[in-house]
Amino acid sequence: MTIFCIIYIRLKGDGVLGVGVLAMNRIQLYIAIAVIFTIVGTLACVPSFISGSVSSATYQPHLSNATFFIIQSDRVTLTERNIQALIAKEMEKLSFKLVTDRATADLGVVYSYSIGAGATSVSSRPDFVWGGQRVESSTEYPRYFEVAIIDIRRTVDPKEPVFIWQAELYSSGSSSNIAWLAESFVPELFKRYGENVTNKRFMTSGP
Repeated sequence: MTIFCIIYIRLKGDGVLGVGVLAMNRIQLYIAIAVIFTIVGTLACVPSFISGSVSSATYQPHLSNATFFIIQSDRVTLTERNIQALIAKEMEKLSFKLVTDRATADLGVVYSYSIGAGATSVSSRPDFVWGGQRVESSTEYPRYFEVAIIDIRRTVDPKEPVFIWQAELYSSGSSSNIAWLAESFVPELFKRYGENVTNKRFMTSGP
């Protein structure tokens, strides 16, 4: 009978790396490989989830078929253009019509976001498979996104805009990629269009 040996490295209880040897026959080896691939495949299929809270305030009734213009930020990047496209898509679902000339728009849409400094935590737990301790670390980023719809026609002073609706989202998680997060943040914000809610919890699968 052919015996296969697998050499592995493990962390002992005293924090010193050690070497172990597993001996198994061909059938046991095939089973071990199948189990490893099953675990890896399962982990790869697990969806990522995004959670947080949304607050929104409505100040005026819905203006059906009104035109809108997205007031762009100073950043001219692909990420900004993608975020604006996401916002335009949600606005059009509400029967608003996008225009490229601000002078012809009834409404203006402004948005802002921020990703805070990450806080890293380290944890340790017994490793019942390889022995010793398993040390894991994770980083959480505070994340913020806000959208507001302004009545351009009634706004006389840009410093005092006339709001129709606004909403803000707070979240924290391991991703700091706003381009990826916005695909979930923007639709989640617009779900609260026309509502008045405070710290409404949400959880959604990642895009």
